[in-house]
Amino acid sequence: MTENSADKPLGEATRGPVGVKGWLLTYVLFSTVVYPVAMLANVFPLSSFAKFGPLFGFLAVFSVVLLVAGVYTGTMLIKGKAQGPKGAKVFLAMLMAYSVLLLIAPSTAKSYSSGIMTYSFRVKPEFYTQRWVGLASQLLWLAYFIKSRRVRNTYPAPAPVNPPPAGPAAEGSP
Repeated sequence: MTENSADKPLGEATRGPVGVKGWLLTYVLFSTVVYPVAMLANVFPLSSFAKFGPLFGFLAVFSVVLLVAGVYTGTMLIKGKAQGPKGAKVFLAMLMAYSVLLLIAPSTAKSYSSGIMTYSFRVKPEFYTQRWVGLASQLLWLAYFIKSRRVRNTYPAPAPVNPPPAGPAAEGSP
């Protein structure tokens, strides 16, 4: 694919960038490489925190789902599948839900006792800052997939399928 399609006939020309380059390539690398590594780092601590309440166990399972969804979405985008941008938007919406649940999780944590000691769940203040920054970046990526000319040019919407016109043969005439 080319940056400017001036070599195409006038009716087929697209304006602006085309292809998995620039910010789109950055997102693909994020969803297929960086994010899965970060999710793997989160799964194990979250599963060990399950004793603080069911939400923590759910978040550990949700982390694995997001890991698979991120790799799948990035693969769809890099292969040029038309449903890639829609999948990316769904993935980003799932990430935002995950971030909100992570913001809520500490307030739902229960203390538990192991016989000798009682444990309670505490988070550092930067935990909340990181979650809000994550939400902001997810919103920016969502806006990118909605507004980006590169995304529109690389993954054009399929043309609507029109039914064949009704003619004499369609009406059953001899």
